[in-house]
Amino acid sequence: MKTLLFLFLFFLCPFLTLGQENSDSLKYYYYSIVEPTEKSDIPSAVNFFENYKRIRLESKDTLQAVYSSRLISQAAHYVGDVNESELEAVDGLKLIGEKKSEAYDEHRMGLYTQLGMVYRKLKDYDQALTNYDKALGFKLHPKERINLLNNKANAFKAKGDYINAQAILQNALEISIRKKLTMSHALILDNLGEVQQRLNNPESLNTLHKALKLRLSSENLKYRFTSYLSLADYYKTSNPDSSNYYARKAQVTAEKLKNKAYKLEALSTLLKNSSDPNIREFIVLSDSISTAIQNEDNKYAQRKWNVLKAEQQTELAKIEKQEERNKRILYQWIGVLIVVIGILLFLVFRLKHKREQTKQVYTTETRISKKVHDEVANDLYKLMAKIQTSHDTDEVLLDDLEAVYQKTRDISKESSLIPVDKNFGNVIKGLLMDYQSDNLNVITKNLGNITWDDISEVKKITLYRVLQELMTNMRKHSKATIVVITAKQSGKKLDVTYTDNGVGSELKKHNGLLNTENRIRSVNGTIIFDTTINKGFTAKIRL
Repeated sequence: MKTLLFLFLFFLCPFLTLGQENSDSLKYYYYSIVEPTEKSDIPSAVNFFENYKRIRLESKDTLQAVYSSRLISQAAHYVGDVNESELEAVDGLKLIGEKKSEAYDEHRMGLYTQLGMVYRKLKDYDQALTNYDKALGFKLHPKERINLLNNKANAFKAKGDYINAQAILQNALEISIRKKLTMSHALILDNLGEVQQRLNNPESLNTLHKALKLRLSSENLKYRFTSYLSLADYYKTSNPDSSNYYARKAQVTAEKLKNKAYKLEALSTLLKNSSDPNIREFIVLSDSISTAIQNEDNKYAQRKWNVLKAEQQTELAKIEKQEERNKRILYQWIGVLIVVIGILLFLVFRLKHKREQTKQVYTTETRISKKVHDEVANDLYKLMAKIQTSHDTDEVLLDDLEAVYQKTRDISKESSLIPVDKNFGNVIKGLLMDYQSDNLNVITKNLGNITWDDISEVKKITLYRVLQELMTNMRKHSKATIVVITAKQSGKKLDVTYTDNGVGSELKKHNGLLNTENRIRSVNGTIIFDTTINKGFTAKIRL
C-alpha cells in the first residue's frame, strides 16, 4: 500500500510544481516517512509536506492536500505525537468531505486506519476498533484487508480480548492462504502464535516456527527480525537460553539492517534474560520509567486533545447558533415574502374581479339598452303614431307620451354599446356634443392629443359612463351655460377635469354622483368633487 501511495503521486502527478523542489525531493521525503531509518529524518519531511499541502490547497488540488495529510499524520504517529497525528488525519477526512472517487476512498481508508493506530496508542481500544471497521468497509486489495485485520486483532490483543483477536487472525489467515500471499501469511502466523500462547494453546510454538520458516524464504531481513524477537519472547520464561539464541539472531539482523531502533530492541531482550540481578533490576526500572513517560505523554496528549475538542465544540456551538439565527432570519424573510406575494395576489385577483364586475355591468347596461330600444321605445313610437291619427286624442297626453319616449331614448343611449376600438377621442367628443344646445356650450381641451391605445378598454368605458353621468347631472340640475372638459396624460395614467359654471350647491352625493364614484373605484381610480353655491361644479378624475 505504501508503494501504491507513492506511485499515485510520483507517476500520475509529474507536473506538480513545488517551487524549487523536484520529484527527487518528493521521493526522498516520502520514504523518509514511510520507511524511516532515524527519527531525525522526520521533521524535515513533515516540513516539506506541510508546505506541499499549503501549495496544493492554494491551487485547489484537494486530492494532493489529503495525500499530504496522510503522510504528516503517519510521521507524527511515528515520533509519538499522537495528538498531532489525530488532528492531521481528521483534517484529511474533512478535506475529503463527501467527495466520491476511487482515489478519495483509498485516502479515506488510509486515514481511518491511521486513526485506529492513534486510538490504540492512546489505549482507547473501542475507538480504535471503530475506525478499523470503517477502513474495512472500503473495497480493499487482499493484502490491505489482511493488514487491517491484523491491526484490528492487535487492538483486541491490547485490550486483553484474545478470543476475538484469534478469530480475526484466523479469518486473515484464510485470506492469505487463498490468495497465496506468503509474507502476509507469515505476518498473521507470527501474531497468531503470540495470541495462542496467551490462550495456553500448545500449537503456539509450532505456529511461530511456521512464520519464521516462511520469512526465511524472503530476502527481506525485517521480516526475520520480527520472528526472531517473537520466539525470544516466547522462550523468555520457559527457556532463557533459547530466548537468548533468538535475541542474538535478532541483534545480528539489526546490525545488517543498520537500524539503531532494532538494535536497541534486541539488546533490551538480551538484557532482560540476564541472570545478573542488577541488570534485571535496571531493565525493570528502565521499562517502568519508559512506560510511565509514555503514559504521561499519552495523558498529556489526551488532555491537550480534550482542550482542543472543547474549544472546537465551543466554536462549533457558536457556528451552529449563528446558523440557527441565519435560518430564523431566512424563514422570517420567506414568511414576509409569502405574505407580500399573498397580498399582491389578493390585489391582482381583486382588481381582476373588479374589472370583470365592471365588464359585467357594462354588458348588462348594453343588454338593457337594446331591450329598451327594441321593445319599449318602439312600442311607444307605434302608440304615439296611432294616437296622432285619432282626432279625439288629448294634446296633453301626446306631450306626456313624447316625454316618455324621449326618456326611453335617453336611457337607451346612456346604456348603449360604446365603440372603444375606434378613435376614442372622437367618441368622447361625440358624447359631449350631444349635450350641446343653444343654451349650452361644451368645450374640450387636449382630447385629441391623448394616446388612447395606452388606456385599457375598461378604463375607457368607465370614463365614458362617468362623463355621461356628469353631463346628465349637469343638464338636470346645474343650469350651466358652459362646460369645459380637459384631459392630460402621463404614461398610462389619465387625468380628466370636468368644470361647469352652473348654480352649484352644497355637495350631496345623490345617486348620479355615487354611481360615478363607484365606477371610478372599480378601476382603482379617483374622483374628487368640488362645488360651491353660485360658483359652479368641478370633478377631477384620475384613471
